Amino acid sequence: MGGALPEFAFSSLRDAATQLRLASRAAGVDLHPLPYSRFDPEDTTWWLSPVGDNPAYAYGKIVVERSTIIEDGATIIGLHVEKGVGPSAAGIFEETARGRRLLAGDDWLWHAFARAMKAGAVDRDLAAAELAADGLPLSVAIVASIQFPPSLPGDEDRPVNPDGVERAWYQPSAGSLTLRGRETPKLLTALDINETFSSIAAKIEAVEGVDWTWVEVLVGVPFRAVPTGGIPASEVWRRACAPWLRWVR
Repeated sequence: MGGALPEFAFSSLRDAATQLRLASRAAGVDLHPLPYSRFDPEDTTWWLSPVGDNPAYAYGKIVVERSTIIEDGATIIGLHVEKGVGPSAAGIFEETARGRRLLAGDDWLWHAFARAMKAGAVDRDLAAAELAADGLPLSVAIVASIQFPPSLPGDEDRPVNPDGVERAWYQPSAGSLTLRGRETPKLLTALDINETFSSIAAKIEAVEGVDWTWVEVLVGVPFRAVPTGGIPASEVWRRACAPWLRWVR
């Protein structure tokens, strides 16, 4: 991403999530901080979720996520929406309680979000988020992987082949999304250099074996962690998180 990344002072992803929760509460929004891994709570991905249950796959969440691939290790702060397992794959997942948590039921936010993507509403949300960011850069990431059913007691809640996770990330530019990087050998090969949320939605629907494919959409601001200074948490909340609150449900 061109230019220096904005800075936000935090010592760990947990610290960043804690600061943003305090900022959200000061703004009148009460969300629940949830770690992806309870075994590594300091530097795992964190969410601010509308519910206290973890996992909260079904809900739209504010995310604090660091990727060594997307945006060169910056921490993305913004919206996270997940598509779970579809009906044609349901049989084997219904066999366990953990597997049933991965089934995208009618109550999952993904369904409404995908419809809004196709209709162009999320593109309009993105334009509004760019205005609210007030000069901060935005990044959009599409992540996909084949989902395996959890079966053995030691399995992760969401067992996937880590070498099979695909990613494409974009920068908003003049009303469209311009590709900045990709690792898309199979599931996301149809994603092009220039896309919109509307076109991406249609291509996700067309993925072969889509019911077995877990898809994540992340859209937010990439921040560089610094020990002191940087943008205050209240401003990070206002400019990177608050524009997406209609999808945090």
